[in-house]
Amino acid sequence: MAVLPDINMALAGRIFHAVGGGAGTGITIPIYSSTSPTFALWNPMGTRRLIVPKTLSIGVAATATPAITSLALGQVVSTGPTYATGLPIAAWTDATVYNGRLQLGTSTNSGRVGVATTTLTTAANSFYELGFNQATVALAAGITKLTHVFNDEIVMDPGTLIHLVGNPIAPVETFVVSITWKEYDLNV
Repeated sequence: MAVLPDINMALAGRIFHAVGGGAGTGITIPIYSSTSPTFALWNPMGTRRLIVPKTLSIGVAATATPAITSLALGQVVSTGPTYATGLPIAAWTDATVYNGRLQLGTSTNSGRVGVATTTLTTAANSFYELGFNQATVALAAGITKLTHVFNDEIVMDPGTLIHLVGNPIAPVETFVVSITWKEYDLNV
């Protein structure tokens, strides 16, 4: 597997972007023990690609009385190649995925981003703190956006899924979330 600089990855059509909650409604972020993720990145079994998350950005869509919590990622391994009742991923709703090479549009990605009615058979394990937390019960006025840069700290093999969670409780605001990732051919 050749590791290319990001500009070469973009030129090769191997950087992808997706947004959840951008249609004016925002998404809620579930508690870490939930089986209903609202924003997930999945590398289905059989893709023959590795997925490496680059950035995750979170912006407040609507305020409420905030909960004191932190944001993290949950993980599920051995997801299989598809979803169906009784499988590790029981239901799935795809968000549109865009290629970083704009001329390529919405094609060529292996990674899938799930929103809305995604359902897991078993809750994910919370495994990666994003370093964002809410330590007060009132939001400050103005634009609130958080961006986490992964620095190649996570590699998703085929058959793995990560999703956004609140830990130890779910935040009550709604959010617009975006994720960017790279895909490498798996040479085995």
